[in-house]
Amino acid sequence: MSAGKSIEAPSSRRPPTSRAYLTGLGALFRYGWRQARRLFHVLVGLTFLVFAGIGASLAYSEWQAYAHNPANGVWRFATIAGFSLLLVIFGLYSFLKARSVQ
Repeated sequence: MSAGKSIEAPSSRRPPTSRAYLTGLGALFRYGWRQARRLFHVLVGLTFLVFAGIGASLAYSEWQAYAHNPANGVWRFATIAGFSLLLVIFGLYSFLKARSVQ
């Protein structure tokens, strides 16, 4: 027996290939989870922007109705336009969040 080798119990060691396999599998799972979170944030941002577009279209029609009959007031237009602006902000924030997922 050489002086440089130590004696270990056979049950305390794993084969080196199984440890490398588990490390690689864990890294693959983390990468997949990270990409799934990014995709989720992008889809949420896209949904917010689609709803904002629908709200902008509705706000435009309300503005036209207000232009024809100012007695109705501008409150309905302002509410819809404000909510659409809020949805745009949420959509952009979600895209920024998707870029920062680590």
